[in-house]
Amino acid sequence: MSSNVPLDNAKMVFSHIDADNDGHISRLEIQRAFALLKLPMSNHTLDSLMTAADHNGDGRIDFTEFEAFHMARIKELQVAYDFFLSEGGNYQPLSTSALRDVVKRLNLKASDSEIRGMIQLMDRNSDGVVTFEEFRDYLLLLPAVNPRAVFDYWRSQVHVDDAEFASPKDSVVQGAYSDGVVRLGSGALAGAVSRTSTAPIDRLKTIMQMGGAMAIPGAQSGGAARVGGMMDSIRFIYAEGGARAFYRGNGANVMKIAPETGMKFLAYDWFKETIAQDPTNVTVWERFAAGGMAGATSQFAIYPLEIAKTRLSVSPPGTYSGVGHCIGSIARFEGLKNLYAGLGASVMGIIPYAGVDLAMNSILKEVVSEHYSQKNEEPGVAALLGCGMASSTTAMLATYPLGLIRTRLQAGGMKGTVQYNGFFDCFTKILQADGPRGLYKGLVPNAMKVLPATSISYAVYDFSTSRYLSKQ
Repeated sequence: MSSNVPLDNAKMVFSHIDADNDGHISRLEIQRAFALLKLPMSNHTLDSLMTAADHNGDGRIDFTEFEAFHMARIKELQVAYDFFLSEGGNYQPLSTSALRDVVKRLNLKASDSEIRGMIQLMDRNSDGVVTFEEFRDYLLLLPAVNPRAVFDYWRSQVHVDDAEFASPKDSVVQGAYSDGVVRLGSGALAGAVSRTSTAPIDRLKTIMQMGGAMAIPGAQSGGAARVGGMMDSIRFIYAEGGARAFYRGNGANVMKIAPETGMKFLAYDWFKETIAQDPTNVTVWERFAAGGMAGATSQFAIYPLEIAKTRLSVSPPGTYSGVGHCIGSIARFEGLKNLYAGLGASVMGIIPYAGVDLAMNSILKEVVSEHYSQKNEEPGVAALLGCGMASSTTAMLATYPLGLIRTRLQAGGMKGTVQYNGFFDCFTKILQADGPRGLYKGLVPNAMKVLPATSISYAVYDFSTSRYLSKQ
């Protein structure tokens, strides 16, 4: 099935969905159709759709059942579309201005950024308006069609993108295995290229975060020296092994991408389905809570790799021969508990970071949208990107000390480093030694890597997924 199938023709739609031509549409075939049309679907949506169309309850939809469903759905969608037009001041066709008027007249809850996103979801030719054909094609397989249900479903899909920083992105279709594998693979590749490209900055940040006893190459056994600012840290790393030394620990950083991402998405879907009062209309805060718990779950699952990354970054050359040797040595000589040192600080940082980022992003978007709406204009990409960068920077500043404490605890147990007896002991000793500024060591290189890391990741992800989709 392709996205150019005329969806007003029930027979053609049925034949394209019925991929094996057995005269029936199965659940898997519906999932594949949603994937090819690039429409979102949850398990709840699929169950509701089957209930609405499968009249005899045999778990499949024959043509007679589909034709009846299709005819009823077209009529209901026309009523819903006409309702939005009439309540929106009879704009022809449906536009951002019309939808904004609908929201105001009906006292519905939707921000300007959500309204723009709702139009953009259906506006296939990007002309700023939604025709009935675009409206129909996007919502044809929606289980329930009335103005309120359409609006709630429409708005809920916008949050898939709008709240991405707070939680993992919803899969386009849950159960579309090949599509999910490609996107996971693209994400892993993008993360690997991005992290490798910025590995020197990341190691510089880690060394500066440690800022305590660090063994210098050539020093006497057990000798240590205090690493100072950025230039001292750069010289320290280079003296350790030349340019290659800037990439120590990157192997573990790359290794954890695929399992961390996969675990996060699986956990997010499960938590979202469990938490949401209405799985067809998941709120931003329900996504936020599910995202926080998914992040904590994935952190726990791959945390030994986090430990290995930090240890390989800050240990003297030759201490560990690789990721496996590092993890094995810690478990053998320090105990399994040290493979999870700093986990509390790591998990503690997930919720406040996402919360600050979400709140700031929403506030800034509202302010920017209001400013542009007064001039009868829409904010551009640069303005919205600025909102995202400002909110992420604010969240980073608010939670950075937790990341620094995590790094110190992860390295604790190594010779030549300050030993800490838990989170609060680490926090107190940092304040005693360096004052409040000590909690922000390494902040500059950390900020320096955000923009290039994000840009490289998006570029590689878009390139790899587009290459795959272009072959379909």
